[in-house]
Amino acid sequence: ALVAAALLAGCTSQDGHKTGHTPPPTTEAKAPAPASATWDAESHTSAQKAAAKLLTTWSRPSLSYEQWWADLKGLLSPEARESYSYTDPDTVPAIKITGAGVETNNDNPYVVTVTFPTTHGSFGVDLSRSSLHGRWIGESIIFPGESSRLQG
Repeated sequence: ALVAAALLAGCTSQDGHKTGHTPPPTTEAKAPAPASATWDAESHTSAQKAAAKLLTTWSRPSLSYEQWWADLKGLLSPEARESYSYTDPDTVPAIKITGAGVETNNDNPYVVTVTFPTTHGSFGVDLSRSSLHGRWIGESIIFPGESSRLQG
């Protein structure tokens, strides 16, 4: 258990510094959407807002763990909560979104990845929802150079 907690506490860069990166949850991607389900303007708008809120809420290394986690956990899926609960906010990069998000969704209206340009490179957010007009919840944060696990 101690080894698992240590691994989830944050990844370490090649130079030995913690990166603030917690491995993404291990759940499988959601099932493909039925052929009749489609995206609409509200879906795009709500996905963009949810992704930006998750990324900015996550990227606040100056907060105490208690405050950081209290603000973040409600934006995450149960699997993501389990994974990110071990993150030390001190290891999370203090990024700022510098432009519009770009969506990737593989034509599935129940999952989306939104990638934003930031002050520290392109960060993405994997989101999912259980119904066409349901609330988007975070599945994982994607660091620059990494790929979405939902958009395989």
